[in-house]
Amino acid sequence: MSVADSNSVATVHVFDLDGTLADGGHRLHYICEPCGKPKEQKDWKGFFSECLNDEPIYGTIDILKSIATRRYFTGTNELILVLTARSDVARKETLIWLNGHVNFKLGGENINPIDFLIMRPNGNRVQDDILKPEQLELFLRGLRSSDNPKYRNITVGNIYEDRSRVVRA
Repeated sequence: MSVADSNSVATVHVFDLDGTLADGGHRLHYICEPCGKPKEQKDWKGFFSECLNDEPIYGTIDILKSIATRRYFTGTNELILVLTARSDVARKETLIWLNGHVNFKLGGENINPIDFLIMRPNGNRVQDDILKPEQLELFLRGLRSSDNPKYRNITVGNIYEDRSRVVRA
């Protein structure tokens, strides 16, 4: 490894899941009234049970795939993180959905473009505009302190998120 390698900058691109990669609008009746107002008694189990039926949001998925394709062909030091406020209760279903809608073939190879998936810990009800920045900072701190020198200078590239209050945070 050269000195340049140990000082190279890695970039992580952050993608939200619900409302950005996956359209879960069909599940909102479990947690919202028809008028859009949050229900007092939310059915989170029902809400998460149907995430396998979410429609893909192809525009954002195409951006994610283009980053992965660039990395594949040029060797850029780019990572893809899916950072979601979706509960990790639905981790299995989420991984199945991602496998079916985000993975792709490139040069005869099966490509799983996602390097990391961070989900809301079960039972955590912190607002997403607080939770996500905290989780991202912990993630970056962990990478920077890892033994892998390519992560010492990691920076955040683009953030793909549908909720403006999270982006502002």
